[in-house]
Amino acid sequence: MRLLRRLLLGLLLGWAAVGLAAAQGRDAQEAELAAAVAAAEQAQGPDGPAVLEPLRSLADLLRQRGRLAEALPLAQRALALAERLHGPEHLAVAGAANELGLVLVGLGRFAEAQALLQRSLALRERLLPADHLDIANSLNSLGELYRQAGPQAQAAAMYERALAIVEKQLGPEHPITALVLNNLCAAQLEVGRYDLALAAGRRSVAIYEKLAGPEHPMTARALSNLAEVYRGLGQPEQALPPMERAFAAFERAYGPDNLEVARLANNLAGLHESQGRIDAAIPLYERSIAIVERQLGPAHAFLANPLNNLASLYQERGRVAEALPLHRRALQLRERILGPQHPLAALSRHNIALALLADGQRDAAQEELQHSIVLAAADPAARELLWHGQSDLAQLHAAAGRSELAILWGKEAVNTLQGLRGGMPALERELQRSYLQSRRAPYDRLADLLIAQGRIAEAQEVLQMLKEAELHEGLERGGAVDPRSTRIDLTGLERERFARFYALRDRQAALAAERQALERRRAGAPLPAADAARLKEIVEQLMPVAEQAMTRFFGELERAMVGAPPEQGRPAAGVEATRLRRAVDALAASEPAAAAVGLQYLVSDERLSIVLSLPGSPPIAVQQPIGRRALHARLAGLLLQLRSPAADPALLRAGLRELHGWLVAPIEADLQRFGARTLMLSLDDQLRLLPFAALLDERGRHLVQDYTLALYNEAARQALEKPAPPAWRVAAMGLSEPVDDLPALAAVPQELAAVVRARGASGEAWLNRAFDRARLLATLNAPGYNVLHVASHFVLENGAPARSRLYLGDKSRLTLADIAREDLSFGRFDLVTFSACDTARGGGRDATGQEMESLSAKTQNQGAQAVLATLWKVDDASTSGFMQQFYALRGERGLNKAQALGAVQRDMIEGRLRGAGTDWRTPYHWAPFVLMGNWR
Repeated sequence: MRLLRRLLLGLLLGWAAVGLAAAQGRDAQEAELAAAVAAAEQAQGPDGPAVLEPLRSLADLLRQRGRLAEALPLAQRALALAERLHGPEHLAVAGAANELGLVLVGLGRFAEAQALLQRSLALRERLLPADHLDIANSLNSLGELYRQAGPQAQAAAMYERALAIVEKQLGPEHPITALVLNNLCAAQLEVGRYDLALAAGRRSVAIYEKLAGPEHPMTARALSNLAEVYRGLGQPEQALPPMERAFAAFERAYGPDNLEVARLANNLAGLHESQGRIDAAIPLYERSIAIVERQLGPAHAFLANPLNNLASLYQERGRVAEALPLHRRALQLRERILGPQHPLAALSRHNIALALLADGQRDAAQEELQHSIVLAAADPAARELLWHGQSDLAQLHAAAGRSELAILWGKEAVNTLQGLRGGMPALERELQRSYLQSRRAPYDRLADLLIAQGRIAEAQEVLQMLKEAELHEGLERGGAVDPRSTRIDLTGLERERFARFYALRDRQAALAAERQALERRRAGAPLPAADAARLKEIVEQLMPVAEQAMTRFFGELERAMVGAPPEQGRPAAGVEATRLRRAVDALAASEPAAAAVGLQYLVSDERLSIVLSLPGSPPIAVQQPIGRRALHARLAGLLLQLRSPAADPALLRAGLRELHGWLVAPIEADLQRFGARTLMLSLDDQLRLLPFAALLDERGRHLVQDYTLALYNEAARQALEKPAPPAWRVAAMGLSEPVDDLPALAAVPQELAAVVRARGASGEAWLNRAFDRARLLATLNAPGYNVLHVASHFVLENGAPARSRLYLGDKSRLTLADIAREDLSFGRFDLVTFSACDTARGGGRDATGQEMESLSAKTQNQGAQAVLATLWKVDDASTSGFMQQFYALRGERGLNKAQALGAVQRDMIEGRLRGAGTDWRTPYHWAPFVLMGNWR
C-alpha cells in the first residue's frame, strides 16, 4: 500500500511579484520603501495621503519574502488608512484589501482572507472595465485561496479567467502571463489534470527563461511546479534536475531560512525518497518543518504537508511509533483550518490508516480508510486519493481473507482510474504511458485476485483492458473506441449489494456540486440570505448526515458479503468473452487441424498467473508464488545469454529449463490432454522480451520443437478467420550501409533478392537510396503487393516512440510516433516483416518489450494481417539465411506463416540450416524471430 505525499507548490500571488530585477537588490528595495514610509509620515503624519502607497508596497514586499508576521500589521494599517482617506468604495481600498487578503492566506487564516479577497474583486468589477488587469489580480489571489482552502477546481477557474485578461492586455510572453500560467499549473496539478498542468508549466518556464534567464528565482519557482508535474506522471528522474535547480536558486536568492526554501526542501525530499535516497530525504523534510515552525509557528496550516510527508517516510522505515503522532498532528491542523470534509483531511486519514495497519491495528485502520473514501468520493477533485483508498481497502480485505469484498473494491479502484485517465486527453503519449505504468498495480492485483478466486473470465477482461491501454498510451489515438472509457462491470450480486453505495455517493456528489456552485457565486459577491442559509445547511447538516449514511453502508456491506457464497461461476452481467477466447473458439471451427489454444500470462508483485483458453470450455488458471522481482532477476541474466553468440551453453540451457518449468510445465498436462499444436501467447511485463520458442523442457527439447507459436495481443484487431493468399507478391526494401552508430548489413542485398524470388512468391526490391519515404508511401498505397519486407535497422527504445526508429534506405528515419501520427495504411499486406529489430537499446531494467508489441498491434490495426520481427539484432548472415528459408518453405510446402516460422527454427536447431562454416544452432541465431497477429 502506498502512502500519499503532499506537495507545497510555488505560487506567485501579486503583480509586484513579477519584477525580474536581480534578487540581490531586494534588501536595498526594502530599505528604500521603509525610508519612503518614514519620510511621508514625517511630512504628513501617520495618516497622510503620501504614506499609503509606500506602506502598501512595503507590506507586499515583506509578504513576498515570507515575512508574514511583519507584513500583517503593515497591511492592516494600509487598508484602514485607505478607507479613511477614500471611503469604502475606492480602488485603493480594493488594492489594500487584496494585499491584506494575501497575507492572511499565507498565515492560513482563510475565512478572513476570503472575505477580503471577495470584497476586493467585487469593488474592482464595479469600478473597472471587465478586462482590467486589476480584476485579473483579484482573480489570481482568489485562485490561491481556493487552491489551499478548496474547492480546488474553483482555483483553476479563477486562474483561467485571470489568464484570459492578462493575455489580452499584455500578450502571451509577458512576465505576468508567466505568473498566472505557473499558478494555473499548480491548480491543475492539485486536481490531477496533469495534461493541463504540463502545458501551463512548460509555457511558464519558457517565458521566464527567455525574459529572466535560467537561474532567476521566478524561473526557479516555475521549474519547481513543472518538476512536480513530471513526478505526478511517474517520471521522478525527469523531475529531479529542475527541482534541484530551483532549490539552489532560492537558497542563493533568499537565504537558508526562507519559506520558499522550506517549500522546495519538502518537494526535493519527496523526489529523493521516490528514488530510494532516504538518507537524503529525511533531513530535507525535517528542515522544511523547522523553517515553517520558526517563521509561522507550530500551528500553521503549511506544517501539515511536511509533517505528513516525514511521517510517511518514518512509517516506511518501520518507525511507526514516530509516524502516527505526526500524521495525527497533520490531520488536526487540516481539520481545524480547512474543515473535516476537506480532501486534505481525507488524505491524512488515508495515511493514518496505513500507519495503523503497519502497527497491527487492522480494525482501526479499516475505519480510517473507509472514512477517507467517504470524504474523497464527495469531491470530484479528489479522485486520485479516491482510487488509492479503494485500492488499499481492497488489499486490506484480501489480506483478511475477504476476497469478495477485495474484488469489489478492486473493481471500484480500476474504474476510478479509468475515469482519471480518460480525463487527460491532451497528455503526450510518453507521459500517458508513464502515468499508466505508475498506476498499473490496481489492475494487476484485481486480475490476480480474480484468477485466484476462479473468476477467470473477469480476469481476462482486466488483462484485455491493460493491453488496450498500453497500445493507446504508447501509439494509438483517435480510434473509434477510447479504451479509457471502458469499465469493469460488477456481477449482478455485486451490483445489488453495492447499489446503495452509488446512491449515497451520488447524493454526496450532488451536495458537493451545489456547495461549490454557491461558493463560486460567493466568490464574486455576497450571497442572498436564503442562499447563505442553504450553504450553511449543506456544510453543517446535510454533508455530515450523508457521510454518516455512507459509513453505515460500509458496515452493512461487510456483513452482507463476508461469509456469503463466492461469485465463482457467475460472470459479471454484460461481460463478453475476450477477443482471445473468441479467437480460440472460432479457430476450432475454421482451422481445427491447428488445435489452437490461448495462453495468457500475468506478472504481479506476488504471483505469476497462467490462463489457458481452450475451445468450447471454461479457461483454466494456474498461479505460482513467483513475483515480479524474482522473475526479473531470472530474466536479466538469461536475456543477456540469449543475446550473445558466445553464451555459455550450460548456463543458457539451465536458464531456459528453469523458465520452462515456470511458464509451460504447470499447464503442459492440459496442453497434452487437449492435443494442442498451436500456442497463441499473450505476454505481460518482461515476458515480452523472452523468446518462448527457446524454452527447454526436461527432455532437452525446445518449445518450438513441439508446438507452433504465435504472439497474440488483445488490443490488435486480428482477423484470424482470414486465410492467407495462395501466392505472395513481395515489396522488399532495405539498407545495407552503415548509419549513425549502426553497422552495415552486408547480407541485405542477397536477402532482398531471395525473398522476391522464393517459390510461391514474386516481387520487387528497392535498396539503399531507392528506398526512401516516397517509395515506402507509394508502395503502401499501390495495388499488387501483399507482403512488405523491410531489411533495415529498427531500433526500439523503451518508453520512447519518438526515438524508436526505422532507418530508411536514404538513412532518414521513420519513428514509431510517425507511424502512428501519419496513420500509415498497411491494409494490403498479409505480412509485414521487419527483419532487423532491436529491442535491447535504452530500456535497461525497466524495459518490457511494450514497444515491439505496440508496433505490431498498431501495424495490424492499420490493416496488416501479421507482423514478423526480431526481439534483438541478429547476425546479418543468419538473418538473411533465416528469411530466405522462411519465404521458401512457406511457398514450397504450403505452410501457414506460423508453421513456416517454426520449421525454419527447427531446421536451424537441428543443423539442417547453417552458414558457410558457421553453426546456427544456438538460440542467438533463431530464437528472436516472433510472429504476431494472424499466423494462418
